[in-house]
Amino acid sequence: MTGTEVLRRYVDALNRRDLPAMLDLLDPDVELLTRKGLRRGHDGVRAWLGEPYKELDVERVVDRMQVAGHVVVASGHIRHRWRESGVIADESEVAILAHIEDDRIVRLQTFDDEAAALAAAGLPAEDPAT
Repeated sequence: MTGTEVLRRYVDALNRRDLPAMLDLLDPDVELLTRKGLRRGHDGVRAWLGEPYKELDVERVVDRMQVAGHVVVASGHIRHRWRESGVIADESEVAILAHIEDDRIVRLQTFDDEAAALAAAGLPAEDPAT
């Protein structure tokens, strides 16, 4: 499985809130760094995922992926939608930097935008004008 396949499967499982599928793709000692701070291991992921929102669905959409060795940067957006009406409550840009080894994510970090994730990965930002 390629790094992009691993990360796409993880995002899909995350969108479904399918914890067993997520954990299958995460190293037992994974480091997960999000806006909520650093979580370690599968227990840390369980604590981070927590309970679903009662009135909102959350969807992460990957628009683009860039790969360099064992590092994958996925960029797109995260959307919060009111469950009852289907109206989008909030939408913002998001990027994920994943380090993948042996078909498992060993470190995953979220960023507010693609440029920040690319910089953290040491990858050049592509010029959208070219």
